[in-house]
Amino acid sequence: MSGQVRPKRIYFALRHPQWQGDAFKARWRQHGQLAMRFMSEQSWAHVDRYVHGDRIALDGFPSSGRAYDGMGIVFFNSPWSRQQHLANAHAREVLLADEDETFVDRVSQHGMVSQENVVFRLQNPTVKWVQIYKANPGCSVDELNQQLGVHRELLLSRPHLGIQSWIENRPLPPESMAGWGLSADVIVEIGFQSVEAVQDLVIRNAIQRIEPLKTPLISCTLNMLVKDIDLKASANA
Repeated sequence: MSGQVRPKRIYFALRHPQWQGDAFKARWRQHGQLAMRFMSEQSWAHVDRYVHGDRIALDGFPSSGRAYDGMGIVFFNSPWSRQQHLANAHAREVLLADEDETFVDRVSQHGMVSQENVVFRLQNPTVKWVQIYKANPGCSVDELNQQLGVHRELLLSRPHLGIQSWIENRPLPPESMAGWGLSADVIVEIGFQSVEAVQDLVIRNAIQRIEPLKTPLISCTLNMLVKDIDLKASANA
């Protein structure tokens, strides 16, 4: 892991009941365009990337945990950039009001700011298997990381699984006394070349080999498949 801290805000989206299916995706993109308007007013000086990950429903995929509709990510250039982003009170007011029209809850209730650790990456895949881990009572975060490391190295030693990237995100210190809305010790993103590549694992009954680590001391609180859309890159294309 690099010594440079580049805050990565991760949140999980729960659609407002008025939005269904593709209508929610369109409304979320509208919210994203509003957010990017404020980012561009700062000449993109503080945000490197802005990503929406739409949840993928795939027969045979072992989804578990809360039925989130997607995963949003904002990559900041530095802790100072994160603070400058938050300092725009007008932008925050407008965006929070728009969140109330887009989501069932404020996204801060299902999010955190993390430090990204790119463990392995052959390419930048857009399809990701997302897993959230939490240490149970009696298990330290160090023990969780150790067991996760053994699990990770075993999976990465099996090229037939087609894993293209492995990223681990760990929470940075909370920005307020309330703490982060999302309770997580690590969020894992396992990248694949395509939805078809994951479907092939299902067909070959190999999907079970990548199922979350399961021990009495560790809980996997979320297990979902998403497809990323890089909003900033799309806007500049």
